[in-house]
Amino acid sequence: GGKLKANAADCYYLKNSLYKKIQYDLRKDWRWSDGSPVTAQEVRSGFAYLFQQKSIHMQDLLNIKKGPAGVIVKNLSELQIELEKTDSEFLYKLINPAISPRKNSKNWNEKITPGPYYVTERKIQSITKLKSNPHYFIAAQRPDIEVIVVENDQTALNLFESGQLNFLRRMTIDNYH
Repeated sequence: GGKLKANAADCYYLKNSLYKKIQYDLRKDWRWSDGSPVTAQEVRSGFAYLFQQKSIHMQDLLNIKKGPAGVIVKNLSELQIELEKTDSEFLYKLINPAISPRKNSKNWNEKITPGPYYVTERKIQSITKLKSNPHYFIAAQRPDIEVIVVENDQTALNLFESGQLNFLRRMTIDNYH
């Protein structure tokens, strides 16, 4: 069988048995889509950005001590996260796609990403085109992706059944045959 492995970190250490302090050593081969390395400061910037968003209650969700001040950069590739209270689920919460490094929090550009894809075109409520990140650490041939927003559920179902869509976000019980 397969083994689960941390994606962004080479390893992590629970600094105490209460899951209140966690240290991460970032992967040395983790790169932005422009080829530059992802740094611990950029990971911290991602957390700081989320804590600035008024519509998201990140303190309640992540319970990081003192918000972004609880994400401490040790050096270029190490950071430590201090939690307000014990949270054995914290490591699972880190898979949330909203938690992403930010290359430059003031002039963020979604075309430069640390993930397997980057955005080449985006039209709100219409289409988003994704291209494979050639610098992503898991070498694989990935197809380009087009995400199409179809407002009408019946239209989306018709496109899916005709082979023009590969994925539906939702269906009603009436759509099952």
